[in-house]
Formats: sequence, structure tokens, C-alpha cells
Amino acid sequence: MESDGDFPQEEFLPKGPGATDEPFADQASEILDQAWPVILVVGAMMAVQWGVTLYFGAATASGQVLPIYLTLAAGGAAYFLYQEENIGKAWECFCEFDELAKYAFAVLAVAFSYALARVSPGSSKGSSGASSSSGQGLAVEDSALVVYPRELPGDPKKSFEAMHKFLVEELVADVADNYEGIPAQLDWIQENLEYNTKGGKMNRGMGVVDVLRAFAEANGRELRHEEVCRGSILGWCVEWLQAFFLVADDVMDRSLTRRGQPCWYKVPKVQEIAINDSFILEAHVFKMLKRHFAHENYYLQLVELFHDVTYRTEMGQLLDLTSQPMDAPSDLTRFTPVRYRMIVRYKTAYYTFYLPCAIGMIYAGVKDPASYRLARDICCRIGEFFQIQDDYLDCFGDPEVIGKVGTDIQDNKCSWLVVQALERASKAQKAVLIQNYAIDEEAKIERVKELYRELKLEKVYAKYEEDTHKQIKELIAKVEDIPHAVFHQFIDKIYKRSK
Repeated sequence: MESDGDFPQEEFLPKGPGATDEPFADQASEILDQAWPVILVVGAMMAVQWGVTLYFGAATASGQVLPIYLTLAAGGAAYFLYQEENIGKAWECFCEFDELAKYAFAVLAVAFSYALARVSPGSSKGSSGASSSSGQGLAVEDSALVVYPRELPGDPKKSFEAMHKFLVEELVADVADNYEGIPAQLDWIQENLEYNTKGGKMNRGMGVVDVLRAFAEANGRELRHEEVCRGSILGWCVEWLQAFFLVADDVMDRSLTRRGQPCWYKVPKVQEIAINDSFILEAHVFKMLKRHFAHENYYLQLVELFHDVTYRTEMGQLLDLTSQPMDAPSDLTRFTPVRYRMIVRYKTAYYTFYLPCAIGMIYAGVKDPASYRLARDICCRIGEFFQIQDDYLDCFGDPEVIGKVGTDIQDNKCSWLVVQALERASKAQKAVLIQNYAIDEEAKIERVKELYRELKLEKVYAKYEEDTHKQIKELIAKVEDIPHAVFHQFIDKIYKRSK
């Protein structure tokens, strides 16, 4: 019986096609010598990918480019092996592995194939759900292909404004690429966006970035460039939502001017088309959210927040529009403090203050429902303060400063001023109010304003402003788990405002 040392074990090693008796290490070395161009190309590809990612602030399509690189690398390796007739040697090297190594290699190959399928163009892309299609299919934005502006102005307002151009170009291009947009259609959408989403104070939109900055500073750091870009996009989603509300509201209220120019529906070529344009503005909100945030685990929370706030705002608008009968004479007894507070809370406070605050909290990773309830309560209080200011300025503000001609009196609005007048007026004064309110005649409008002055509502407003500002500051002081700057930046912007 032969000893172990004399046993010819090499005869029992598995041999693949084209195998030789050349030692394994020499075969592997020879294959590597032949494959060095492949290694060089792959290295160059990885360097380009790394450099581009740094250049664009880590906002590039790494998930799309990587599988292309790997596919090219694999194809290149196969090509070189074929050209050098080393396929047999490669097979022999694989066959020399033990069973465990072969099993591990097979698992890695399956895992790599699955990962490649998840991130390659045209796949479902897992959690992001974003792929790109065109033609007759449904258009689905690909958030991985977004490249944000490399630089933004240092001034926060100018930085925020710079992202507007980026988003308008993106939305118009989306219609052209995915919805077979024709030039006239694209021009109309462009004008709609330029006319209706610009020209405001942008407090709501910039408020989102301010909230993100407050959270970052509370953690001892500054916002990164990409965070400023993404926070600005969320802020513009709020501005787009407001544009949707305002375009529709102007039609319903028959307003004349908005932001120092004729209301969109008053533009001769627009008229009732403004109603459809308002729908487009609303749709854009969710287009932007999907394109830029569909891959985030908080995406559904953002979408539900926007839907909820939109619905609440529409409920507030309903309370406002139905505060007087459309088919009967005006009834000022329906202007009650309770109805007014409901209108203010739902029509204004939620989307003006709570929405920017909640967006920033979601982005910052706040999970506690109690924190959202507290933020909602404070924001609604600030919102009531803001709307009462707005009602006051509608009557006593300078149209050149506030950017619109006040119409609350002739539009029969449930304004803070008329509610206060009804609470304070004598029987005779109420009769004057009833005779002149809700009539679009200059003399009637001026008589209502005279009555407001007789009741000293300007002083009532000044006292309310000071008292409420103090109360809100006290509420903010009690907050423990949200940076106080989140709320201070809201109240400081509107205190003593003139427009």
C-alpha cells in the first residue's frame, strides 16, 4: 500500500477545457499580465466617478453609472481572455477552487446580479421607485440623475432665488421629454411659472431652509451645499403650493392685482385658463417631491404632509367662501369670532407656518408625534397673528407697498376688522355697517373704513399685535426639544410688518 506522500493527487484535480499542467500561480500571473488594460480602464472609470461625485456635491447618478462601468469591465475582461485564448486557463483556475470557495463565488455572483438589476436603468430601483421612461409610457422621474447647481450665491435670499431657475427649467424639460410637449405648450407653462411663482416675499419657502439651518446650528454645524439645494427645493414646493392657492383664489375673489401686477386670470390671453394653470401648479409640487425625494425613507411622510395641508387649506377656503350666502342678501351675523378663527387656522396658518416647520422637522429626522403637535399649536398661533395683520393691511395698508388693492370690504369677506366691528358697534353703527358692507362702490367702502376708525380699531389692532407677540414668545420659551430659532425666525419676520 502506497504512503500518502506517494499518492498521485494531481491526477484527481478537476481539469477544465484547455487546461495545462502549468502551476496555478503561474497561470494566474499570466492571466493578470494579459488583463492589465482592463484593470487600468476600470481604475480610470472609478477615478472619473469619484471626481464627478465630488465636483457636483455627491448629487450625481452614481447608482446609474456604476453598473455601466461594471458591465464594461466584465465585457472587457471577457474580450481580452478570448483574444488571448485564455478562457481555458480561466476555467482551470476556477476549477482549482475547493467546493466552499466555488459556493461563495456563486453567492457573490448572484448578489452582484441582483444589485445590478436593482440599480440599472429601467429597473424599479427598489425604495426609490424612480426610473426613466418616455414616449407612450408613463413618465417617472429618476431622482438619481439629478445634478444640483455647483455653486449658489452666498446671500440666503439670492441662493433661494437661484434654485427657482433650476426648477423651472427642470419642469419644462420634463413636459418636453416625457409628455410630448409642443413649443406653444412649453412656452405657456414657462410663462405660468415665471408669472405666478415669483415676485412674492418668499417667507414660506425660505422658512424651510431656515428651519433646516436652525436644526443644523443646534447640532453645531452649518448646512452643506447639497442640503441648501434640497432644502430650497422643498421651500419652492411650498411656494408652488401657494401659487396654486393664489391663482385659484384670485379667480374666486375676482381680485384685480397680485404682487404688483394684474392677477393671472386678468391677463387678456389667460382668463379662465387660469383655473387649469392652478391645477398644473399643484401637480408640479408632487412632481418636484417625487423627482428629488422619492428615494428617501421619509418621502411618503412628505407627500402625506403636503396632501393634508392642501386639504386643510381648501377646507379653510370653503369656510371663507360660504361665510355668506350666494343666493340671498348679505348676513353679517354669520361673521362670528369662532368662524373667523377656523378660517384663519385652516386657510392660512397650516400652509404658511406649520408646513415649512414640519417639512424641516421631517428632513431633520424628528419622530416624536408630541413634537409635531407642539409645533402645530405654536405655528397656528403665529398664523392667526399673521392673518389678522393681513386683514388689517388689506384695509389700512398702502397698495404700493403690499402689492395688491384691498378688496375685503367689497368682497364681503369675514375679516378680523368686520368681526371686531360687529363685537363693538352700537345698534346704529351696525346698521351703517350692514348698509355699506359688501358693496363695490368707493363711497360705501370709505364709509366702512370711517366706521372702523370711529371704533378705534387701529388702536385695538396695535394692542393685539403687542400682546400676541409677547404671548407667542412665552410659548416658544417653553419648548424643549425643537430649536427656538425655528419659531423665532417665523415671528421675527412678520412682527411690525407693513406688507
